Amino acid sequence: MAKETKPDQLHEMWKNARVPDDINFNVPGENKVSLDRTLAEEFRELKRNASKNLVQMALLAQGVRATNENQSGDYTKQFHEWYAEFNMEKLFGSKSNFTRYAQVGEVK
Repeated sequence: MAKETKPDQLHEMWKNARVPDDINFNVPGENKVSLDRTLAEEFRELKRNASKNLVQMALLAQGVRATNENQSGDYTKQFHEWYAEFNMEKLFGSKSNFTRYAQVGEVK
């Protein structure tokens, strides 16, 4: 028998995570996890969207990086202000993580 979870129970690993505010980290109840075709398709769709979004984030980060680097290869003051003002750390973590996204998006 599967362990029963409350629909509003927040999984322990997400309690201190840096994530966007609009993501729901509640563990779904038994009525949402029936082992059927609908559940399988939902997983497939989530994976497709995750992969597509990750590629788009990398390409966009590379565009931001390319237009906001100074002569020495550091980010501009405007970039640092934007990163702080719009709480990009919550999405990417450190600026070096943002740079990693940008490097993935670099197409040569």
